[in-house]
Amino acid sequence: MARDAAKSWQLSFLDEAVVALDGPPSAIVDYLGTEYAPLAVTPERDGRADIRITLAEDRADPESSERHGASVASDRRGVFLHDGQHRCLRLDFASLSGDCWRATCDPDFDPPAFDRLLLQLVQLRLLCRGKALLPAAAAERRGSTILVPGSRRAGKTNLLLGFLAEGARFIGDDWAALDRSGQVQGLGKRLHLSYRTIEAFPDLAQDLPEPAASLVGGLAHLRGGEAGLDQATLRDLEARVHVEARPETLLGQPPLRGSRPVDQVLLLDRRAWNKSATETRDADKAAMAESLTALVEQQIEDLLGAYRAHRAETGRRAEVIDSWRRACTAILGDALRRCATWRVLMPESYVAETPPRAIRDLLDGTPDPDRQGGVGRAISVGPRSAA
Repeated sequence: MARDAAKSWQLSFLDEAVVALDGPPSAIVDYLGTEYAPLAVTPERDGRADIRITLAEDRADPESSERHGASVASDRRGVFLHDGQHRCLRLDFASLSGDCWRATCDPDFDPPAFDRLLLQLVQLRLLCRGKALLPAAAAERRGSTILVPGSRRAGKTNLLLGFLAEGARFIGDDWAALDRSGQVQGLGKRLHLSYRTIEAFPDLAQDLPEPAASLVGGLAHLRGGEAGLDQATLRDLEARVHVEARPETLLGQPPLRGSRPVDQVLLLDRRAWNKSATETRDADKAAMAESLTALVEQQIEDLLGAYRAHRAETGRRAEVIDSWRRACTAILGDALRRCATWRVLMPESYVAETPPRAIRDLLDGTPDPDRQGGVGRAISVGPRSAA
């Protein structure tokens, strides 16, 4: 089937990384246009972009390709990233030494997988501009700006929604950028909510889009036991609930725009519950910068894996990737000197409608031991009964 004529779309990430997509209309463009609606900009007449991705048909032959990881493979044309269906995204590693980074991608590439890989390129580009893009929620609470980084399923969104229920202002969920001076900005993505989050905050169910609204309502009935479904079936149905919505629609407030100085950082660490209600211990801020750098590494592992395979096959190096860790740790180290920091140990079973009392007390009354650097604190939060 012939595709429509090529055109260009652009997104501007934090006014620091302009991403251009050139090619025919596709599900990728539709997905990004919805996911990052506030970031869309009119393409520059001179075609200026920091990352330019050309959409062109490119599917690998699995029989003649060598796999290097879950999403990395290579063929006679070189190393590529794929979506599990042999559709390719090929990064021009040589372009990483220039002003515009280049890649090509099959227009039928799985859109969420493309988004994940695109964010990895954006993370690397922002590091070159002095900003670390972290998986983090952020809110302004009682005059203080709070940044809550953590890995997937650590509890960032639940804690953020608990803050918002107490009157906090929304800055961002899932992603936030922190610069050397300790300023934070939300990225502008849609909210992504699971059934468990909606169950913990039932007011959200009133404004859910379809078909999620019907599925959530049906699950509430089924969990009552009338249908006689077993727990495995209920968990499977719950896993199918994935709500994507703009914060303006679901929360009734748009994200706060611009950057603002971070006052408090709560690094969430999900671990098995050990019966202790609250535990504190010293946490060195330099060590926390390293922990946040490790968190970034988890997010860009596909890109790093592709680079390692490319370097092994060609012997060619890319300084911007070789130096990413040093740049990231330096940015975060400078940023954390300017704010209070804590590591929060979250139990596996943590689901709460409001922030646990231990966190509220910490934010409201416990001074940072050394606000100018050095020592932070670590606390352990109990299950729902501690909220």
